[in-house]
Amino acid sequence: MENIDYKKLIKYFQCHIDNFSGFSQDLGIKILEYKDGKFYGEVPLKKEYHNSGGSAHGGFLCTVVDVMGAAVCCEAMAKYNNPDTKGATLSCNVNFLHRLVSEKIRCESYAIKEGRHIVTCQVNLYDGDSEEVALDAVVTYYFT
Repeated sequence: MENIDYKKLIKYFQCHIDNFSGFSQDLGIKILEYKDGKFYGEVPLKKEYHNSGGSAHGGFLCTVVDVMGAAVCCEAMAKYNNPDTKGATLSCNVNFLHRLVSEKIRCESYAIKEGRHIVTCQVNLYDGDSEEVALDAVVTYYFT
């Protein structure tokens, strides 16, 4: 395994989100930093991403979870192969703990277990500036 330049990795992954990832491209997800083994990001909660109850729609939140988890997968690919390797989500278990209603959702993701082809990660979402986890998820990815 080689040392990873996390600023370059974040820039590479953000470029992928902004230019090549189709569906998630328009959501405004930003990976802000990597610190102490975790990726941190944020996404605006626009009105068009609300459900009929006025909070964030579950499908929107699951997409945010998948993208934040994919940052961890990209890190593992950089360690074991190369970041251009292709990957896919194997499983995603989401716990909706509190409504998300603020204009901004904060995100964090980190590896629970990594291997040469499979990585499992934890993703937590926070409503605005709240310190209480509003959504937690465990996501597993496969990469070649």
